Amino acid sequence: ALVRHLKENQEPWPIRKKVLLNIIQNDNYDYYSCSDPMKDLSEVLCNTKEEYLEKADIMMKNRGKEYQKQAAKIYYEYGKDEEYVSYLKRNLERSADTYVELMEYYDSHNCKKEAIEIANEALDKCRDLKTTEVFIFLIKEAYKKGDKTEAGKLYRRAKQRKNVSISEIDNGIKAVKNQLI
Repeated sequence: ALVRHLKENQEPWPIRKKVLLNIIQNDNYDYYSCSDPMKDLSEVLCNTKEEYLEKADIMMKNRGKEYQKQAAKIYYEYGKDEEYVSYLKRNLERSADTYVELMEYYDSHNCKKEAIEIANEALDKCRDLKTTEVFIFLIKEAYKKGDKTEAGKLYRRAKQRKNVSISEIDNGIKAVKNQLI
């Protein structure tokens, strides 16, 4: 009922901000087993770019990783790339997920050198299934540069890893070879 009310009526931002702050500070009232309605409510409290960015600031100050991850997505969505990249760099872990996200960000913003550096760091520190995407990226970049030796080394290195999908890498190699022809 409250979600519907907020969608249909415009309450002043200071009131909505207090509600949002309370929800975030109390971790969606998870300890009362009502986190889903609180998440729904927090989704309709912001209407403008400025309000969403304030929400992201509040979420980033919270210690919860999930809130910080959501805040980073809001920053990215509203053009605050510095905050987004800063979050990713602070949260590089042994899982390749964050490395892949940062690698893709740099690649999409034509920062190839940074993307390749992050990809190589991911290969050094991560051993999960997502490293398949990292190998595909690095092999494609090697082929684009015409460095078949480096591509071959990366392919052999990928074959030595248990959690890497060689069939996905083969498909990636075929796609890049078709593009280069």
